[in-house]
Amino acid sequence: MLFLFLGFRNSVLVAVSIPLSMLISFIVIQAMGYTLNMVVLFSLILALGMLVDNAIVIVENIYRHREEGYPLLEAAYKGTKEVGAAIVASTITTLCAFAPMLFWPGIMGEFMRFLPITLIITLASSLFVAIVFNPVLAGQFMKLSAKQGHRRVDHLLNRVIAAYEKTLRYAFDSWQADHSGLICCSDFHHDSLWLSRQGRGIFPGCGSTADLCGSDRTDRYEH
Repeated sequence: MLFLFLGFRNSVLVAVSIPLSMLISFIVIQAMGYTLNMVVLFSLILALGMLVDNAIVIVENIYRHREEGYPLLEAAYKGTKEVGAAIVASTITTLCAFAPMLFWPGIMGEFMRFLPITLIITLASSLFVAIVFNPVLAGQFMKLSAKQGHRRVDHLLNRVIAAYEKTLRYAFDSWQADHSGLICCSDFHHDSLWLSRQGRGIFPGCGSTADLCGSDRTDRYEH
């Protein structure tokens, strides 16, 4: 997808953030004395899909400035300065979602604390790469794509944006916009009722069949 919108060279500038972020994460994890256990590996896989988010925003904004005629270094500076605070705030918001897991008490807390720590390290590394490495690489190697195929993709994207704009204008101009607050409150009330009726626990419960329960299997092996 990045190749379709930005071209091969520019998509490589985004893709290079993955190994760089992982390398920095491995260095920090090793410095903290952690091993690559199952939870750490699961956390790395979970963070893998979020590694390129910041890099995509930075590189795409720099590419937009290049299309407007700015030189490479000036486009890298302006592009990073415009969205730098936004991606920092976005990354901090994501980190705050996992930070409470650091205070999980008991044995489960000792076991699961590797998850938030690894995610915080990995996402912070991706933020560092996006702000420091990606603008430098883009300022040196970014190139505007002039292929006809990319122009067709841009034309198709502009048509999609125009259709989306018409849909939004219709939604705001219609009578449903006057009742949007009521709809949101009703949806929130419905979700609250649904959540209040759900069971709570750390692990999934056993099924209705006794053969699926772990205790039944344990008793069977003991006999």
